[in-house]
This record gives sequence, C-alpha cells and structure tokens, in this order.
Amino acid sequence: MRVFVKNYGCSTNLSDGQVLAGCLSKAGYKLANSTFAADIIVYNTCAVKGPTENRIIHELKRAPKSKSIIVTGCLPIINSERLLKEVTVDAIVGPSAGEKIANIVKRVIQGEKILKLNASGNH
Repeated sequence: MRVFVKNYGCSTNLSDGQVLAGCLSKAGYKLANSTFAADIIVYNTCAVKGPTENRIIHELKRAPKSKSIIVTGCLPIINSERLLKEVTVDAIVGPSAGEKIANIVKRVIQGEKILKLNASGNH
C-alpha cells in the first residue's frame, strides 16, 4: 500500500508531517512521491487562517475519488463540521497523530471510517 503525505502550513505542522511519514515507513507502508502514485493520501493540515482552510477544502474537493483520504492536523479540530459537510473523507484525526497514523491507515484499508477529533481516539 502506497501512502502520500501532503503537508500544509506552519513549521510545526511540517515537522509533524515528517513524523507521520517516518511512522508509516517504519510500519511497512511505501511512501509515494505524489497523489497520483498513492493508494492513500494523508492531508496533514494547518488551518489557523481562513485562506489556508479554504485552499485545503478546495484541494480536498479535487482529490482523486479512487484514493482513500485521511485528514489530520488542525483542520479537523478547528472546523470538522465544514470538513465533513463539504468533502468526502475516510478518516479525520487531530494534530500530532504520530505512531497512531499507521493503525489509522490500516483501519481505513479495512474499510473503516474514522471520525476522531484527536489522535488518542477520544471524540
């Protein structure tokens, strides 16, 4: 299974994205170099500013329908209502998912829809 991690925003978020990619690789997933080459796309979002949130929502609407989509980072915490209303996703999880991302990807592969507001699994 090939996973692409797409990062948005601040330096903390970019660092989180590197952690996510490392955890996925360690768990045996192949890291894709583009959305086209991936089976699953993890959008690691930072949406503190309105224009960034709008850009992410716009890109999610254009995401390939044949791919599984996971949204992590700030956007699910800041505006999960808009996210779930405007786009189709397989999973949402808050920031700093870390090692939990591998389990989330596994569950999405198995067909589960995951709508969590933080990485620990609390709603």
